[in-house]
Amino acid sequence: MVRQFLNWRTALAFVAIAIVTGTIFYSNYLSKKIAADERKKVNVWVQSLKTRSTSTDPSAIELTNIITSENKEIPIIGTDEKDNPLGPNDYSNLDSNSNSNSYNNSNSNLRWNKECVYGFKH
Repeated sequence: MVRQFLNWRTALAFVAIAIVTGTIFYSNYLSKKIAADERKKVNVWVQSLKTRSTSTDPSAIELTNIITSENKEIPIIGTDEKDNPLGPNDYSNLDSNSNSNSYNNSNSNLRWNKECVYGFKH
């Protein structure tokens, strides 16, 4: 009876289950690691903007300019106080395919297609 249970199909099923389980756990670990890294990058960028707005020291301003100008990974969308986008050129590091035709002029009121930016309709 034990011999019938431990045939090659059962062993293959256990290997497949182990691979799927390992993939799930590793994907979870990797996503948490990427999220933590992104939070650090955004925090550095935000702190540089705060320093730029409050400091008069030329070296501090130069450092913050370097941090903000060399940002190639953090997606940025310029907004006003009500979180409305400022304009079609006030964004950076967005996927060029997903933001095409996302900015439109309707009834002389500039609107941003939030489905494009956030991935869902509001």
